[in-house]
Amino acid sequence: DHRDLHSFPTRRSSDLNEGLRALYLATGGEYWGSLDDDQPRNFGWLNGHPCIGLTGTPWYGVTCASECTGHTSEAACTHLTTSCYWDSVTSKCYGPGDPVALDLSSSNLDGTLPTEIGMLVFMRSGLNLGDNKLNGYLPTEFGELGVSEDLRLGNNKIVGTLPTELGKMTRLGYGAYLEDEDEDDREDDAYFDLSQNKIGGTIPTELGRQTSQR
Repeated sequence: DHRDLHSFPTRRSSDLNEGLRALYLATGGEYWGSLDDDQPRNFGWLNGHPCIGLTGTPWYGVTCASECTGHTSEAACTHLTTSCYWDSVTSKCYGPGDPVALDLSSSNLDGTLPTEIGMLVFMRSGLNLGDNKLNGYLPTEFGELGVSEDLRLGNNKIVGTLPTELGKMTRLGYGAYLEDEDEDDREDDAYFDLSQNKIGGTIPTELGRQTSQR
């Protein structure tokens, strides 16, 4: 019989759950979204694995990708960098996958980003927290994220200056938007959007090495 997916030990499971839980608690997760939503913006959150919850459905806003399919040997399937397991009966590789992107834009997030945000290193395909009520300073731990396509924090109430630690994000998209700009004037490729906030100062040279500032 196949094992219960909810019982899988997953890679970075401790950091993953702590990071997402901290984000939920720091930004009023209980109140995400609105009564007009067909599905609450906090659907499934804090219950089970982020990719399957308790009902086989990912937490709201979470996009997952499974690295389990296609492996033809137990050694490849159970490699430490995956969350897969090998079924010796069917000779197939199974697993719930791992979160690769988070989109909670326009979801009524209200509060300051927690330092635990740096634990969300698995969001390699994008992190979109734009159009919310985020305030306070951008934590230095943000530089720990490995976002490769999109980092969107536009239209919030973030203040202060950009931490130099953002220079660690070597896989950022091509455009960095730090000031208000018409959407039509932006390139279609991935970008780092911090427009419509209250961020001052200059762009850290470390960040300038990774992006073309707009």
